[in-house]
Amino acid sequence: MSVLLIVISILIGYLIGSLNFAIIVCKLTKKEDIRHFGSKNAGMTNMLRIYGKGPAIATLVGDVTKGAISILICWLLFFLFKMERPVWLDYMVGFASILGHSFPVFYQFRGGKGVLMALGIILLLTPVPTIGTFAVFLIILACTKIVSISSIISCASAPLWNWLYGYLTNDPNTMTKVICIAIMALFIIFMHRSNIVRLIKGEEPSFRSFKKDK
Repeated sequence: MSVLLIVISILIGYLIGSLNFAIIVCKLTKKEDIRHFGSKNAGMTNMLRIYGKGPAIATLVGDVTKGAISILICWLLFFLFKMERPVWLDYMVGFASILGHSFPVFYQFRGGKGVLMALGIILLLTPVPTIGTFAVFLIILACTKIVSISSIISCASAPLWNWLYGYLTNDPNTMTKVICIAIMALFIIFMHRSNIVRLIKGEEPSFRSFKKDK
């Protein structure tokens, strides 16, 4: 039963992650596909650049919460069956949600990069070190006005913040958490590979560079 619950939890995480809110909000409000405009990315930043604050906020709320919801469902399943969860499962369910967001089964496996999803996941699982991760994002964004480099550097810092917090609190599960968060961070950085190329070339657009081009 434990193995079955693990498989079901991970599958639920992937399916919920596949509900890409940038695509959903865009189709419901604009009758269009966000993946045809701007950076072609189905994420909050592209929504803000193309459609403005309202659709972007709706996307932000959906993306931040859906990974956390996946984990809460996992918690509920194990609670109902009175079974103990392995520590790593919460993070693997979260990672499955990020995979679903980036490669959504409902939208031809073309989605977003998972930054907001990761934020919601680690905010639920490790709220204190996540403050440090988010602070890094804000500082880099304020200095560069470039979302991608802010996301990349803050993701890279997330395992370090979690290791530091675990060390200071003597958490016996520190290394498990750090490894799981590092896996998520590396995946998100990989999803930014085209941004990294543009950053190296000095061609990466700033926060509000794109305009809708139809």
